[in-house]
Amino acid sequence: MLQLIPVESLGQVLATFGALLAAGLGATGAAIGIGFSGSAMIGTIAERPETFSKSMIAVVLAEALGIYGLLASFMILMQLPSITEPAQGLIAFGAGLAIGVAAIGAGIGIAYAGSSMCTSIAEAPETFSKSLVSVVLAEALGIYGLLASFMLLMNIESATNIASGYIAIAAGLAIGLAAIGAGIGIAKAGSALSKALVRAPETFSKGLVSVVLAEALGIYGLLASFMLLMEIETVTTLTAGWVAIAAGLAIGLAALGAGIGIASGGAALSESLVERPEVFSKGLVSVVLAEALGIYGLLVSFMLLMQVGEISVESGQGMIAIGAAIAIGFAGIGAGLGIAKAGSALSKSLVRAPESFSKGLVSVVLAEALGIYGLLLAFMLIMSADSPTITTGQGLLAIGSGIAIGVACIGAGFGIAYAGESLSETIADRPETFSKGLVSVVLAEALGIYGLLIGFMTVMSIETATGDAQGWLAIAAGLSIALAAIGGGIGIGLSGAALSRSLKAAPETFSKGLVSVVLAEALGIYGLLASFMLVMNIDSVVIGSAWIGIAAAGTVGLGCLVAGVAIGWAGSSMVGALVNKPEVFSKSMVPVVLAEALAIYALLVAFMLIMQI
Repeated sequence: MLQLIPVESLGQVLATFGALLAAGLGATGAAIGIGFSGSAMIGTIAERPETFSKSMIAVVLAEALGIYGLLASFMILMQLPSITEPAQGLIAFGAGLAIGVAAIGAGIGIAYAGSSMCTSIAEAPETFSKSLVSVVLAEALGIYGLLASFMLLMNIESATNIASGYIAIAAGLAIGLAAIGAGIGIAKAGSALSKALVRAPETFSKGLVSVVLAEALGIYGLLASFMLLMEIETVTTLTAGWVAIAAGLAIGLAALGAGIGIASGGAALSESLVERPEVFSKGLVSVVLAEALGIYGLLVSFMLLMQVGEISVESGQGMIAIGAAIAIGFAGIGAGLGIAKAGSALSKSLVRAPESFSKGLVSVVLAEALGIYGLLLAFMLIMSADSPTITTGQGLLAIGSGIAIGVACIGAGFGIAYAGESLSETIADRPETFSKGLVSVVLAEALGIYGLLIGFMTVMSIETATGDAQGWLAIAAGLSIALAAIGGGIGIGLSGAALSRSLKAAPETFSKGLVSVVLAEALGIYGLLASFMLVMNIDSVVIGSAWIGIAAAGTVGLGCLVAGVAIGWAGSSMVGALVNKPEVFSKSMVPVVLAEALAIYALLVAFMLIMQI
């Protein structure tokens, strides 16, 4: 086989790509910040030329991100001649990843917060110092990435074990992904804060809370990176390296979900404070719940890091850790999606109807529960990884379990996001519609519970697993419920949102409009049925039959996914039509039912395949 990269040059090649990441992604983050804030600056100075020096600060801070990346790239290239081991190259690559991805997160934060700062000082120059706080906090994310990068490069000469390189990749993922989550949170929350200062400067301290909570996500990633660096000279096995990567992914992905939740919830909170400052404590609840998702990821990361130094033999333990990271990471993203829109709508509804808080909070709490499901399964997986004799098959079972709960929660989160948003908007005007509007939200939540059930079933099979085939079949079971839940979540989200809106004008359409929501929910049940059948075959499966299981899972999962999209579009239109013309129900149901049939066809094929296992 043609060897493109000689082994003796691999370390330098990896280091070269590390330099590319540092300079290239650093420039990308800077360009995002400069593009948005620079455009706003030009508009501001055209109106008020005297604000040039103040407006320019956001652009200069964005430019600094490119310089950070350039500096890290130079440091990598200066060490290039002395790099002789692949492990050293991986450390350089991780260093480039840390500053590069963190710079993108910082750039996103500066882009939105900086552009809003420029707009605000055009109307009220006295808001400059307060508006600048969000921009500076976004800039700090790039500094965190640069700090992690420097610390990694300080260890490059002593690295000879390839597992040390894995630690560097893990540290880069931790600070990089966490910085993106923090940057997204600061972007929207900081932007809304600056706009609010023009109308109500006294809301600054309260509005700043959301921005600070978003910033904390970057600190969580930095903390995990520091703890990973403490293990860089102690790891001796690739298994320990994979556990470290799982720790980095756990905090990185969970912080990303938390940032999404804080972004919309924090922005809506600042907007609400302008009109009704007394809603602060209630509006803050959704922001705090979103922040908790990052803490869940940090807890899982810490638990995994406690195992890194104790692993002395190669085993499937690293794969179990990856399963735990998938569970908490993707569940956190799903929960963040749900909290983002449901929490935003809750804060806005408090301005018109403060008494709707407890009812509107239900959707936010149900979204938060998705993150708890992922945390619970991650704990179970970590607790099952206490033996040095874990096999590859057992590790694959854990990955299947993580996919089941993690990705299913993304589908559930999407459904809760849209259905929960419409619910809060509707009950602000018509509180009596709460119980009917809540049905869609609860059905979306059920999708996450289906994923949790399959996750539990596969975890319970870990101890008795003896071969790789069992692990692959568990992955098939996870894919089946995961893809079906995404389809169900899309269908419930779009149809359920339309149903809640229709209750304002025509509450009598509820039973008819609910049909499309229930049909979307059925998609998750189809995936659950297929997953159950696959799990029931785990103990007897052989390697050839496992691939049949994966084909079955792909069939039913994709069938439910596309059916969910179609049901969402057609169902939302059907519900809208019922408000004005209830008599069109039977005819407008035709495309919804035909879309549902697509999933049934896929389920039939999946059943036939499973019978061959």
